[in-house]
Amino acid sequence: MVAAHHRDEVDAYAAEFGGLKLQGGQPVAEKEAAKAAFQVGSADEAPVISVAIGAGGVGHTLTAARVGIQAEQAWTPGDTQQMKKRLHRIGQDRPVDYYITVAESTIDEHLHSVVSTKQATLDAVLDGQADDGVADDERSVVAEVAWLLTQQGLDVSAAEPDSVDGSGSSSGKMLRDAAHLYLRHGLQPVPGWAARPNGACCCPRSADCPRPGKHPRSVHVGPGPRDFSWKPLACATPDEVEQRFADGGEYAAGNLMLAMPEGMLVIDQDNDDGGREAIAALAGQLGGLPVTLSHDTPHGSHRIYRTPQGWKGRG
Repeated sequence: MVAAHHRDEVDAYAAEFGGLKLQGGQPVAEKEAAKAAFQVGSADEAPVISVAIGAGGVGHTLTAARVGIQAEQAWTPGDTQQMKKRLHRIGQDRPVDYYITVAESTIDEHLHSVVSTKQATLDAVLDGQADDGVADDERSVVAEVAWLLTQQGLDVSAAEPDSVDGSGSSSGKMLRDAAHLYLRHGLQPVPGWAARPNGACCCPRSADCPRPGKHPRSVHVGPGPRDFSWKPLACATPDEVEQRFADGGEYAAGNLMLAMPEGMLVIDQDNDDGGREAIAALAGQLGGLPVTLSHDTPHGSHRIYRTPQGWKGRG
């Protein structure tokens, strides 16, 4: 069994190895015929069945396979587990090998890192229990990948000023992509100051800044010398994202921060200070935490939730 996400990939593998495939949009009769041919045909007649991750991940039995190759990374740990289960269903009486291929310098490299970490977290929390109903939401993984790409771009922007061309072209696109993703979920992206490799902030206070790389850019909004605010820079529309983080612009080579609108809150999980244990205890009290938008941080993660009805406090 070869599993892939994109339709052209599924089609290409099927065309190369006998024509059998399972993917969205196929008539039910065609899917059943492909499965039957694969299950009862010889290795010479039906050596491979090409399966779309998602469409082929539930309800199909492919125990004729002795090898599974996931040619593209799944978006969630649950997707990968479902693909593996196609080969490990009742009736499988032989050892099965399952491989996940990851090409260097591709989005899959980031996805594999994020999804593997999430699977390890699920394994630790579930402690061998079934994972039904707690598989990570695709939006959470997309957010983390966007965050990784943002940080990858900031590796360039955080360099010493005299070693950067100032265009911000390498990080601007990544910042815009991440900003658009967060904006679609109701969060307002705000340009932020980056930190240099030596730990000093890129803001005017430099080494004297108490929060290097962790505070937003701001503009002068009043008559006084200290009348500055980040609020005019918050992006409320896709056009504003494109303008704020445009290549060569003032904010292209910086950091990305999020303004939390009314009705949302953030859990800052600091694993250096008991974060994992605190989250496990909270999940135990509530009977599990709902899947939500999240992203990794250097010391843990940020989990973004809508506030409960009647919530009065700040997020």
